[in-house]
Amino acid sequence: MSTASEDLEQARLARVKNIALTDRIVDVLDALSQDGAKQFASELLRAMAQAKKDDDITPINRVIEEWYRTMLFVEGNPGFRAAYDNAHDPNRERRPMSVEDIHRRRTEPAP
Repeated sequence: MSTASEDLEQARLARVKNIALTDRIVDVLDALSQDGAKQFASELLRAMAQAKKDDDITPINRVIEEWYRTMLFVEGNPGFRAAYDNAHDPNRERRPMSVEDIHRRRTEPAP
């Protein structure tokens, strides 16, 4: 018969085995820019602190899964990165859109 501390240790080990750390973290880091990697590391460290506080690795898994799924989405949609870069280009001419402009853009076929 096992002791309570052995049962607790078994439960912790079972939870740790659920972390999809190694492969997914490496995949995400490989896909990120330097700034993106810093943001990922920052979120992961916050999740690790929360996991330690709560004795629950769910926050760690959540951060890894969110970043991994985002990476898959970006890689699966080749036009996404170009559209993102264009939207964040400081040299791009911008003008405010009226409600009518937005409505027209959604309802009229593209030229």
